Amino acid sequence: MEYKFVDIRQRHYKAFLVGLKQFKPEEWEDIYDLPVNLYYDVLCRAAVKAGWFEDSSITEEYVDDMIPKDLEPMAVAVAEVYAQVLAPDPN
Repeated sequence: MEYKFVDIRQRHYKAFLVGLKQFKPEEWEDIYDLPVNLYYDVLCRAAVKAGWFEDSSITEEYVDDMIPKDLEPMAVAVAEVYAQVLAPDPN
């Protein structure tokens, strides 16, 4: 599936960062210590909560119902957008 994202603004970025903290299980001190699929889950949920996806059918319930192996492509898409919005303008 190809994911389409809204034009990410500061409000989306801030909400995403808040979501990362909100969805990280307390049992792990650092988000980078999470098992990879749990890390994917946190990334996807944070992006959903922050309103990053154009498709309004992509909700937390949508993520809940995903097969774990299918989280990776969604998380990779989120990570790519995250990197793009932080990349300096080459001009």
